[in-house]
Amino acid sequence: DREVVTITGMNGSLQWTGGGGQVVQDLILGDRLPGGTIEGQDPFSWIELTFDDRSTISTSGYSALTFSELGRKELFLRSGSVSLSVKPQPQGKPMSIQTSSAIIEVVGTAFEVEAEQASTLVDVREGRVQVKRLSDGKAVEVPANHQVIAAADIELNPTPAPEALDHWTSRLRLGPEHTLGRWRPGSNGGLPVLGAVPYRATS
Repeated sequence: DREVVTITGMNGSLQWTGGGGQVVQDLILGDRLPGGTIEGQDPFSWIELTFDDRSTISTSGYSALTFSELGRKELFLRSGSVSLSVKPQPQGKPMSIQTSSAIIEVVGTAFEVEAEQASTLVDVREGRVQVKRLSDGKAVEVPANHQVIAAADIELNPTPAPEALDHWTSRLRLGPEHTLGRWRPGSNGGLPVLGAVPYRATS
């Protein structure tokens, strides 16, 4: 029941499930949470959780992430994606992130993990992380600006990460039904706004 994270950013429909099946949906900025599972329940859901050592984890869209801190920080990403900025961890107690196909261990770095049923994409922006494939126990070290896919039918080999997209176009005249992103109509005579979340291009 010890509180281990603070909500430092949030948007959309979210649900936290704690010990004993406690369920909370009316989360607010600044809430302190014990270990549990945070779920994003719509495409626009987003939450940032900050540990006491200022390490941050954030999920977006449909996602399910279980987190705890008993001796060391441990996460289980059942589905969706999570971005992490990890401060240097205590000696011998790296942060561990597990998915259905991989275990990632990190002492301190910034990276992203995207979990699907049979594969895991790890994209490292700073530092290094170790990725272990669960199907055969093979492990690799992934350096900064590289990514790797852990899946049974793909060679576990880090490759340079594609450049981040910093511009794009959209045909706004088609209206919200035919435009990707979150459309917000203008109010008080203002212009409508289209919200979007940037992602790295996939190779």
